[in-house]
Amino acid sequence: MPRSYLHDRVRVDRLKLDAPDSGPMKRQNEKGEMWQVVNGEWPAAQHILIWTLDTPKSGASRGHHFHTNRVERTYVIAGEIELLIQPNDRALPGMLVPLIAGERVIIDHGVAHCYRSKGNIPAIVMEMGEQPYDPMDTTPFDGFPK
Repeated sequence: MPRSYLHDRVRVDRLKLDAPDSGPMKRQNEKGEMWQVVNGEWPAAQHILIWTLDTPKSGASRGHHFHTNRVERTYVIAGEIELLIQPNDRALPGMLVPLIAGERVIIDHGVAHCYRSKGNIPAIVMEMGEQPYDPMDTTPFDGFPK
């Protein structure tokens, strides 16, 4: 079941197990696993990035910023993470969104975000953008714990 936060400015859904090939799905059989993360329902990607996040023991986190124009789309490949979100103007209180492997999230521009690992294994995340990455579109946000 899809979830949304901050008045639908952050949306999360999970790949359906053994769904038809026509949409996002996850399939597992004797050959292994297959994830169809996107199949036409998102804009074409001009930027794809894979990143990892160590276990909570390290205290590592990623993000602590917002984008002025970019909509950030991520897919959790492995592990568990916590996504901290808050509008950059702080008009709404911040929220913590738990994410697990197999979930996709869309973060609208203007929403500050920070990722931190939650589980016992490092997390692996794929990030996609419909424009090439532009560092001038990324603004630091100091409203989250380090």
